[in-house]
Amino acid sequence: MPNCARCGRQMRDGAKFCSVCGATVSAALAVATPGTLALSQDDAAAFLLFPDGRRHVIHPSGAIIGRAAGCDIVLPNDSVSTRHAEIARGDVGYVLRDLGSRNGTWLNRQRLSGVQPLNSGDEIAFGEVLCAFGLAGATFLPSAAQPASPLLAPVQPDAGISLRDWNPPPQTEGKVLDVQGPIMEKKSDIGGKVALAIGLALIAAPLAWLPFAADRNEIAVRYLRIEDLHTGRIVSAKMVGDPSGTIAVGDTLAIWGIEEGGNLFVRTAFNYTTNAEVRLRA
Repeated sequence: MPNCARCGRQMRDGAKFCSVCGATVSAALAVATPGTLALSQDDAAAFLLFPDGRRHVIHPSGAIIGRAAGCDIVLPNDSVSTRHAEIARGDVGYVLRDLGSRNGTWLNRQRLSGVQPLNSGDEIAFGEVLCAFGLAGATFLPSAAQPASPLLAPVQPDAGISLRDWNPPPQTEGKVLDVQGPIMEKKSDIGGKVALAIGLALIAAPLAWLPFAADRNEIAVRYLRIEDLHTGRIVSAKMVGDPSGTIAVGDTLAIWGIEEGGNLFVRTAFNYTTNAEVRLRA
């Protein structure tokens, strides 16, 4: 059954109109060729898919992405500029350009320079906020040079991994797609330190002293992307402090923590691949 290219909803076979937004069938169908973004003759709906499962449909005329409330897609993250980037409709598809952001726009892990065309399956990072670009109603067949984003890929259960019954159950349980860090983040002013100390205390009480440590000016932070085996969603996990065990791309983890601001702050984890518990050390 086709998906509506305007709103992304599934349409019945033989339907002439989308029952949700009223788009015609011709607007809902699109066919892609390897390595390209294909559009129907009418407006085809592009979207951004985020690790927590949120999908933002991009208007056919384009969208401004940023932290400001007036943007078409608002990303309330400190790494995102007020007007960070723009996705616009070009002659043959959608294109992406940075709007002079402080932390840059990244396309398939390369910092964006100028205007670049977008293919369904491309990974985009606005500062630290990761997402994938997709096209409703189109099947993207990635070229060898550009694989599709894991955010849009189906869940692949780990062979040879025996999951456990946990009490309480973990917030996420799945494969590590990416590890960034350790990144040394500078401490903030006193107000920020108090807020950070409260947040760290919710994760683990011994971590609360870190923002005020006289002999330390920075805190080690690691960022993980986990593909949840149960939901298929990509979870962004943040580790503050040094882990007691190693975590590598491809490992399968069970993670317990505190969810805040779109991130899962890791409190403890179990690594199925190494069969070891992972704790954070101050």
